[in-house]
Amino acid sequence: MAAAGVPQSEAGMNSFFPSLDIPSTLTTIPNSEQRPALPTSSHHELTRHPSAFQYPYHSSTVTIGSTAQPEAHVTPFRPSLDGLEIEPQKLEDCYSLYFKHYHSIIPILDPQQSWRDCFQYSPLLFWTIIVTGSRRYGLDPTLLEMLAPKISSLAALATIRASEYIPTISALLLLCVWPLPMENASDDPSPVYAGVIMQLSQQNGLHMLGRRQDFSQSHLIRDTNSDIFLATLWAWCKLICCCVNVYCGLHPHLFEDAFDLEPQSNDVLDSLSRPVFWMLHFVGLMSNAHHTLMRGRYGEEDVEMPYQLLAMIKFYDDEILRIRRQAQGNLAEIYFNSARLHTGAYYFFIFKLSPLKLSRLVELHHVACAFIKNITDRDQIDDYALYISEQYYRTLTLAAMVILRICRSTELNSTIDYSHGEQSYFAAIRIFKKRALKNNDLNARMAATLSQLWRSKRVFVRRDGSMDSLNVRIRTRGAMGVAYDCLWYWRQEFLGQSNPYSEESNSDHAQSQRPSVANPQAVTSASQPTTQLPDFDTSGCAPLGVDDDAFFSEWNWSTNAFWSGDLSQGFGESVIGM
Repeated sequence: MAAAGVPQSEAGMNSFFPSLDIPSTLTTIPNSEQRPALPTSSHHELTRHPSAFQYPYHSSTVTIGSTAQPEAHVTPFRPSLDGLEIEPQKLEDCYSLYFKHYHSIIPILDPQQSWRDCFQYSPLLFWTIIVTGSRRYGLDPTLLEMLAPKISSLAALATIRASEYIPTISALLLLCVWPLPMENASDDPSPVYAGVIMQLSQQNGLHMLGRRQDFSQSHLIRDTNSDIFLATLWAWCKLICCCVNVYCGLHPHLFEDAFDLEPQSNDVLDSLSRPVFWMLHFVGLMSNAHHTLMRGRYGEEDVEMPYQLLAMIKFYDDEILRIRRQAQGNLAEIYFNSARLHTGAYYFFIFKLSPLKLSRLVELHHVACAFIKNITDRDQIDDYALYISEQYYRTLTLAAMVILRICRSTELNSTIDYSHGEQSYFAAIRIFKKRALKNNDLNARMAATLSQLWRSKRVFVRRDGSMDSLNVRIRTRGAMGVAYDCLWYWRQEFLGQSNPYSEESNSDHAQSQRPSVANPQAVTSASQPTTQLPDFDTSGCAPLGVDDDAFFSEWNWSTNAFWSGDLSQGFGESVIGM
């Protein structure tokens, strides 16, 4: 039911998108007693943001009429999906479960709207809500498995309908946060969904708030409320798509948008809720951080790179801590620990075992334990682990692999609080088991994999018997290379697969690449580098190993321990909390 001159996808916006200043668990994790209640009040005292489907850029709101009819004329409402019909009571249950357990994590829909109106507005969005709510629906545990393949097909079809971009973007955001069950990470369509979200957003000008008219063939009438909504929706798109790429080991989307280019955007920024305001700043920082750290060369031949990489990682870690102080509680602690973990994982890319690298890895061990503690503490209150986003599941994998590597290290295992790391590692396994939707999904498989890796006596062991757990061989997948590298050790030992990153494989590869002696010209050309390594100015970075004591001042430790060869035993437990 669209108004004249208003695109169909925008006409009914008042029906399904709420006040987007409601806090979420990506910003402030609600207390357990708050979770069952549907949010009804504004988090921020500024203008209450209208429904997400209420306006973009037309002078009057257009309401989709309710499907409710007088009692005497009520007709059965049984929506079907590709021939599959589900009892209305089950649909209503799953719809309610979504808003009870999932909505607060990404509050872009209106919990006051009925499931019938939602279906009339967008079948894709409706069925996405239903399948997400069915993840823990005990009255019919078969529902998720029946719906999943049909939702995948529906989502694929919707990606080519650019005119219905608002509900498509919203549904794909939900599918990125809670992907459908999969057995292998290679089956995950989330990076594809993230790409579609970003392209649809740009195609319709969401990234250029003040210049949306340039992307429309109709005359758009701007108003402050619509600007706030679109800015908020764009913030969620940036955050979730960045997270998808980071936890999949891919380069994040990086480009300038209205908030980088338009001076007038400050008025909109000031009108946003504080969590969304800081979320915009934070996602910009993390996109730049991962883009910068992923494009470097970190091979053994790059003698100058260790000090530059150490400096870059420290810079971005300091920026994360700075935003944490400035945000003053508007962003949840779990997100800062997640970001620090993904950034600090690049310390494994440094081949040289310098005292500074060791000290930073000790700090990273505590950040990993703190991240796991964030989840387990919350889970003890209200089963938080059952509903957390895919972002935190993948980061939980990274945290466990970081702990495994550091606990196996001969340089650090007697220095860190080994028992604390071990208990955190086991807690991660319990979370994976609890979060599993079926026996052989990614959660269940990861729980088994982590258990086998912890018991293994061969993981990270070189041919000469030495331990090499502090270096990573997969260096093009960002921080997640730390986890992917561990999985190859697991495949080699427990599945009997040939490890392409093992010493034997590298030796065979080098032998196969060696030119024949019968061709002296080939030998000569092979001995000369094909590219010249640029000159790096490391004069300001070289003293880091001696002078940079910022980390130790926080924990009351001394850098002298790493220069004496006798590392201190009193490193204590992490005090980083929620």
